[in-house]
Amino acid sequence: MNVSKAWGALFTSAWVLNISLTLVSCGPRKEPPPKQSISEAQYKQYLDQIWIRANRAWGVPERKLNVRHMKLAFDIDRSGKASALSLENTSSGSPELDRRVLRTIEAASPFPVISENAPEHVHVRADLEVKDGLLSIAFRIPEIESANGTKSTIVENASDKETANALLGALSGSNIDAKHAALEEIKNMGPGAKEATAALIMALKDKDDDTRYAAFELIRQMGPDAIGTLPELLRILNGASDNRVLAAEAIASLGPAARSAVPSLMATLNEKGSTFHMSLHLEATRALRNIDPSTNKACLEKLLPDLNESTLFTWQEDTFAEYGSDAMPYLLKAVQSPASDRQFVNAAKVLGKMGALAVPAVPFIAAGLKGDEDVSEAAAQSLEQLGPKAKAAVPSLISALKSSDDHKWRVIDALGAIGKAAGPAIPALQDLAERDKSNRDLANEAIRNIKKSED
Repeated sequence: MNVSKAWGALFTSAWVLNISLTLVSCGPRKEPPPKQSISEAQYKQYLDQIWIRANRAWGVPERKLNVRHMKLAFDIDRSGKASALSLENTSSGSPELDRRVLRTIEAASPFPVISENAPEHVHVRADLEVKDGLLSIAFRIPEIESANGTKSTIVENASDKETANALLGALSGSNIDAKHAALEEIKNMGPGAKEATAALIMALKDKDDDTRYAAFELIRQMGPDAIGTLPELLRILNGASDNRVLAAEAIASLGPAARSAVPSLMATLNEKGSTFHMSLHLEATRALRNIDPSTNKACLEKLLPDLNESTLFTWQEDTFAEYGSDAMPYLLKAVQSPASDRQFVNAAKVLGKMGALAVPAVPFIAAGLKGDEDVSEAAAQSLEQLGPKAKAAVPSLISALKSSDDHKWRVIDALGAIGKAAGPAIPALQDLAERDKSNRDLANEAIRNIKKSED
């Protein structure tokens, strides 16, 4: 990871500031004190503090600016004070802008004293670029010249660990934009992002909601490479915060390596009471399926009471459907010998999303067309969703056309969705179109769909 990229991605709400720094000792000396130099570690501390403090000192400009270029020069003395500020070769065209750049660096000082043996002055030269009203800082220092004239090379391609440490420093500050930009840079590290576990954990603990959400999202994108965050994710999952759902979702992305999370995830399925807990169930079951499919039966048994609840949310229906063949025995029983009308309705809606797996349940779903209003509507809706796979229900659907309930339109749509296999229903649909003005257009459309599929 290039050092410039690691820092260049860090944004604030004001400018794009691309800085190329050269640190050299300056000021007259009769003879250099012994061991007076800037180490690579000290240099990185300077980068961190210059970036953080300059961003804190900067304010949001009143207007966005076009691309501008300028060169900035200043000294940092041994006390950490920035002085001798000057702009060279500026193309900003704005004296006010130039003054603001200088004031920003000046206001950011004093910088921390990084070493008692540091040079008397550290000279900083910076290439600035202003673009689209955003501020970033790209530090690119190929070498540092110490007081005794010795040069130490700064590695052009920093290791993933070095980059992660730099980003950890950004996340430990108070600049919200910087934190978000640091997380974005972790994402750009690819497989090397696993070195940034400490930074991710720090972001998960952040007080800023957006920072935490961004960390959760990044973990989901990283998948198994973020396994080092599992202890912190479990702490959140086992706690009482509103982030428990996000923690379960993130744990799901870690895959089988997160097997130690199974007991905590299973425990969440015992919690009842609110829409929040329903959401928690959804993400916990998805995590369990992804981590350990052998838990599917236990999860389904925990979820079965939901089939007897009031109408399921769409995402609850999806939860059952995602279990596929493992869920079929439970759903088949629920439509074949339902404990209640509500259980039939919910099971039929889930089966409608299961495609070919639901074919054995079609006769039992079709039997529901003779039920009360809610049951018959759910049955017709499920058969419509199954389309051609519900061809065995055509006779029952033709009989249902003769009913006078308010959901006849669903029966018509189901026949149209079945297509070619619903050919025997054309005469009944034609008769309906002639005598029922309210459903005439739907009946004619269903006939067209059936004939179209026969071509």
